[in-house]
Amino acid sequence: MEPLQPTATAFRHGLALELALQHLALSTDPRILCTAAQACKAWQQAVQQCSACNTVVVLGPTVSLQQACSFKRWLCKHSGLVKSFSASLQAGSGQDACHIEAVQALLQQVLEEAACMPAAATAAAAAAPWHGLHSLEMS
Repeated sequence: MEPLQPTATAFRHGLALELALQHLALSTDPRILCTAAQACKAWQQAVQQCSACNTVVVLGPTVSLQQACSFKRWLCKHSGLVKSFSASLQAGSGQDACHIEAVQALLQQVLEEAACMPAAATAAAAAAPWHGLHSLEMS
């Protein structure tokens, strides 16, 4: 028995899902992307192929090392979804200097790794959920 081949209908549905994800109402909110990817296999594949990079990441002055590590894991899989990134870490924000240096070093490593990722890998980002994404702000 031969394996089933994708039908023209399945192809059209997949294309329709990909086109839907290009709309700003869907692609600018990673919570929607994450929810869609968890709905079914077709949506998961569409999200993985989504090349709309509309997520703005802003890390505030009180970001913890744990949050930075979580962001690093997320960014390794989803850098293709990120439009821009900024961080404002400063002494005197309730964090000691060693903590701030550790977070800065980790974020520098994250950015260097993201810059080295091939475009194909970033465009095929898997949609594992990560809290607080669109216009991501971590304080």
